[in-house]
Amino acid sequence: MSIRLQKFLTVAIALLTLAEWTLLGIVTPVIADMHRDFGITPSMFDWPYSYMMYLHWIWSVPVGVACAALLIWKDRKLSRRMAGIVNLVIVLGGVVLAALWVWGALPPRMMHYG
Repeated sequence: MSIRLQKFLTVAIALLTLAEWTLLGIVTPVIADMHRDFGITPSMFDWPYSYMMYLHWIWSVPVGVACAALLIWKDRKLSRRMAGIVNLVIVLGGVVLAALWVWGALPPRMMHYG
């Protein structure tokens, strides 16, 4: 992989990481308010719900900025191979975070009472 391509991928992954943390921080309080308005309790959800509902933009945006900055900074300090491995781990971690958020906030199986 050429150096230009790796730098482009790093910047793209950094922007995606920032966007993911920002989006989750903005959307989660809205989803939590909707659940509260409909009288939905945490016991109706699977285990990720209790953790995912703590995401809020006040702290998730700085976390996204820090992750993006560290992703760009690591290219200067790590070898190209190690930087590529870190990029892969970050992408997989982002996919796992998004999947857990969807599972926790919008579960496929939700008990209906009433």
